[in-house]
Amino acid sequence: VLYGGKKGWEPVATLRSFPNNAIYGTATWTTAMQVNNQTDCGEHDTEQEKDVVPSKTRPATVLCIEAIPSAYTKMKNAVETLGWQSSLHVHHHVIADRPSFIMYCTDPTNECTNVSQVALDSFMIQQQQQPTEPAMAELPMIDFLSVDLEGYDVPALKGANQTLSRVRYLEFEYHNRGIWPQFNLKRDVLVMLESVHGFTCYWGGKQGKLWRITGCWRDIYLRHKWSTAACVHRERLPELARRMEQRFLDTIANKIQ
Repeated sequence: VLYGGKKGWEPVATLRSFPNNAIYGTATWTTAMQVNNQTDCGEHDTEQEKDVVPSKTRPATVLCIEAIPSAYTKMKNAVETLGWQSSLHVHHHVIADRPSFIMYCTDPTNECTNVSQVALDSFMIQQQQQPTEPAMAELPMIDFLSVDLEGYDVPALKGANQTLSRVRYLEFEYHNRGIWPQFNLKRDVLVMLESVHGFTCYWGGKQGKLWRITGCWRDIYLRHKWSTAACVHRERLPELARRMEQRFLDTIANKIQ
């Protein structure tokens, strides 16, 4: 489940990685966006995509929730062009902690669209009730939850209490954009994730380095510097939790170059 699609690259990369299916690639995705006359997607490095070995596990299903009307339309058209509707579901909502409507206006036409705002818990219940979404006939465990809302991450997480009880791995961004400066990372987010939901959280760094936040809190972390927090559930994904802890230990021992 991905809040904010980054123009589709992250959902496609997720589909490629989880079942190791090479049919899903950002180069293919970019071509589909261009076929639909959507060429304002910026540059994306596709050369770093590694060859993958098809997995024998169940195929992945990705739910991508995009708020911006133009981005949602582009992504939806690309999914239909590629015939990926069974794997990549694109939804048009603003994710927060309560229902409402948000007005989005585009330049230079100044055309405005009302976009529904929902809590993730409500959204997931809606998917369970949708007969057109066979993959969501039952609410499964969520392997990967990514939150990238340009500074509105905290309301989204606060509206996902029930959903977080089924998440194995979570990522969110931390910085000074949007309303992040109004919140305290430790008080408003980490206590909930660590104590209530059982996650261990780390800062993600370059070369795969990790610095544990859980149990290693420092007040300097309250500075709103652009960072990615990676949180693994200790019981739902014990092997990854063990590997991430070892990576943290290797990081602080300067074993990772």
